[in-house]
Amino acid sequence: MNCGICGVICKHERMNRIGFLNCGLESELFYLKMLNMNKAITLLLLAFCAAATAQSKLTENTLRLDDPANMPAASIDDLAWLSGRWLGEGFGGILEENWNPPLGGAMVATFRSIKEGKPNFYEICLIAPEGNSLVYKVKHFNPDLTGWEEKDDYVTFPLVKLEPDTAWFNGLTMVREGDTCTQYLAMKKKDGTYREAVLTYKKEN
Repeated sequence: MNCGICGVICKHERMNRIGFLNCGLESELFYLKMLNMNKAITLLLLAFCAAATAQSKLTENTLRLDDPANMPAASIDDLAWLSGRWLGEGFGGILEENWNPPLGGAMVATFRSIKEGKPNFYEICLIAPEGNSLVYKVKHFNPDLTGWEEKDDYVTFPLVKLEPDTAWFNGLTMVREGDTCTQYLAMKKKDGTYREAVLTYKKEN
């Protein structure tokens, strides 16, 4: 014969055990949810890191494209603000760039550097599609139009990053502020390191 007190105690004991088991099950489910969440966060971080490693700092204001497969999607119309005549200073003299507006999916420009009142060098510049992104190509010429590069060669700056008023090409950054465009160019030195040249232009109306 069970006494009333023992019955109550046993009933409470059973309830406590059931409660404990339920609590343990809920804890385990919570742990599994957190584990899955942590895995998802880890995967996102890995994806972010993979994208981030596609670029690294080359100089104070320029970037290096570490993985060409991760060039950003871009249209030539994103750089339409570059159209026009730009006059500035740099390389110890006067600079002039004349950019044609986007046409046929590309933009073309002529550049000249004047030093001590005489031509220093010239450039023909092209920004054109490459895949779903853009690439900046340049050919250099002496004042007598003899080329720096071989006939079929040119200097290439693939796009690294693009914002409404700033374009980061590999080793070349162009920043627009109103009618002013500042270009930062990473120039390789003999020891393999880079120095940064700053070219400041004003748009001529």
